Amino acid sequence: MGSRSRAAAAAAALLLAACTLPPLTTPTPRPQPTPSPTLAPTPSLSPSPSPSPTPDLTSVPDYGAGDVVTTLIDGLRVRQRPGSDGLVLTGLLPLDATLQVVMGPIAVDDLGWYLVTDADDDEPQFEEGWIAAGFEPEAWIGGVAEAPDESPFVASFTGTGDAEHGPIRVADRDHAIRWIAGDPDEDGCRFAVSLAPAGGADPIAAI
Repeated sequence: MGSRSRAAAAAAALLLAACTLPPLTTPTPRPQPTPSPTLAPTPSLSPSPSPSPTPDLTSVPDYGAGDVVTTLIDGLRVRQRPGSDGLVLTGLLPLDATLQVVMGPIAVDDLGWYLVTDADDDEPQFEEGWIAAGFEPEAWIGGVAEAPDESPFVASFTGTGDAEHGPIRVADRDHAIRWIAGDPDEDGCRFAVSLAPAGGADPIAAI
């Protein structure tokens, strides 16, 4: 028998065998166990970091008029007026820039501000301006020396509300009196200066 005949016989046998097999029954599907849901672990909530509170203004370093200070950070700004939105007058002050205090500190924008003059020959140079002092123990300025005897700045007083300051002793020469005042409640401000000669005589109104 040739290969074609064998293939035909095999096909016939396959067909015949198919006809003699018992009918196929559809198996009944077994019930599949319902998987119990897996509970995802509840993520532990880490507490959100709370912002660092602004240090109290009593932590502002305290310097007097005429004191010589130096910058303890690189990049301190000199502004025309106290406050973070004041006009910047010159380039950023480098570390160890020497300054002399004129007045302050004055509290503006939760910072203490000093009016200072330039006290060294290095750049950037400026006449005077306001700088923020930072807070102890990581203040932005540090004391170098007390006011020299020839300092033109005699005293500086700060405070809020009604207050009296002095008296202070001044030499027999011309003096400039400067002040800065804020009136956020628009209640009005009053300012007065009295002078008295040495020896206990009655003071007279000067301003």
